[in-house]
Amino acid sequence: MAEHRADKKDGWQRYDWTLIELDYVCSIPSKGLRKIAKKYGCNIKTVARHSKKDNWYQKRVQYLNDLRRELLIHIRIRETEPIMLEIINEDRITWGLEPLDDIGDGWRKILREEVEKLY
Repeated sequence: MAEHRADKKDGWQRYDWTLIELDYVCSIPSKGLRKIAKKYGCNIKTVARHSKKDNWYQKRVQYLNDLRRELLIHIRIRETEPIMLEIINEDRITWGLEPLDDIGDGWRKILREEVEKLY
């Protein structure tokens, strides 16, 4: 795997643009192209050219939206799971069965699918 900045060869520097893009896309929004260029020792114009060519900004927006969605789903599941367990246990008690301590993976999967539909 290439390092983020290779030694100069014949006047050219080689950079791992996949790593640099990943760092930009997955970083906090206040970390702009200038900070990325400085971190990797690249020229800002070169970084900007790669960013524009490969749509880094759109990828960052999509990544952050996906992250927010996943966080909301996780929060909703944590809020909803105890309520679902309570409903399941009410039914189990009505049927003369012992209450459960945990809803189990099957019910958890159903709950996740339903919460995902909301987002």
